Amino acid sequence: MAAFWFFVVTPWLTLLPMLSSTVDGARVPAMFVFGDSLLDPGNNNHLVTLAKANYAPNGVDFVGGVTGRFCNGGTVADHLGEVHDSLLEGETAGTLLGLPLIPPFNDPNTTGSHILRGVNFASAASGILDDTGRLYVGDHPNTHTHTHPALIVRLRLIKHGCHDQGNLFSMDDQIANFNITLQQLNSQMGDDTESFLAKSLFFLNMGSNDYVNNYLLPFSDKPKKYTPEAFSDLLIRNYNKQLMNLYDLGGRRFLVSSLGPLGCIPNQIGNSGGSSDSCVGQTNQLAAQFNTKLRTMLGELNGSLQGSYFLYWDTYASATEIIDNYADYGTN
Repeated sequence: MAAFWFFVVTPWLTLLPMLSSTVDGARVPAMFVFGDSLLDPGNNNHLVTLAKANYAPNGVDFVGGVTGRFCNGGTVADHLGEVHDSLLEGETAGTLLGLPLIPPFNDPNTTGSHILRGVNFASAASGILDDTGRLYVGDHPNTHTHTHPALIVRLRLIKHGCHDQGNLFSMDDQIANFNITLQQLNSQMGDDTESFLAKSLFFLNMGSNDYVNNYLLPFSDKPKKYTPEAFSDLLIRNYNKQLMNLYDLGGRRFLVSSLGPLGCIPNQIGNSGGSSDSCVGQTNQLAAQFNTKLRTMLGELNGSLQGSYFLYWDTYASATEIIDNYADYGTN
């Protein structure tokens, strides 16, 4: 699954230039969300995959309890849309966009009027590349086994001569799912759909799994095929096409998150064999390399796609600030 990482929800003023209008008290009419486990509200609940969070202690502080979110409370997409006072128990919450919680695409109830304020397409363990996260595909084994469950799934697939495919929504899959939602919007809104989408916010966070659950896996063949430079170029090329596809489908306002410092997540620290108190510098360099190219690419899209607004959200810097100055944030 995607590296669980901190989103510091602070740079709201940077959003205001593209959120100048209000609709029924909201700064945007809707928000459409694309990403991995950092944003997944429960889409994977209905898929045959190990990448699920529909069990405790996930949701322990969320007003809806266990929903499939990979966290104790709300995701950053929940906070970005609207955080009700009751969303996080015992905390005072505020509002940014003025939207209700955005429903998961894969929920059977996400139809009709429920899609008019947006849809969340994010799928845990997914990536920019279609083959990212396939380690997690398969039936859940007995949770009491002493063998790593992901390994059991892979052994089953090998035994039956199957490929590691299906049952995750990659970025391309999420765009295909958005196209399904778009058809439903057209049937409800008709000619107003184009204006509706142009004013809506498209929020994306992708790429973490392409490293931690693809390129950096011990059995991955990617490092043999691609240098770190070439792999980041591959990701950016694919991401560029995907963003342009969303533009062609009507998206105009995009908030695109960077990667966080992936070398600081437990998965990478544990696999490195180094100090448990030290981030893996080489992995962080991979994330920083991707982020530099992402920022450049978004600037180019701003200049080439008429009427578009692509905003780069530097979550790497925010997370690094917390790590370097943790005491200032009440952590010891």
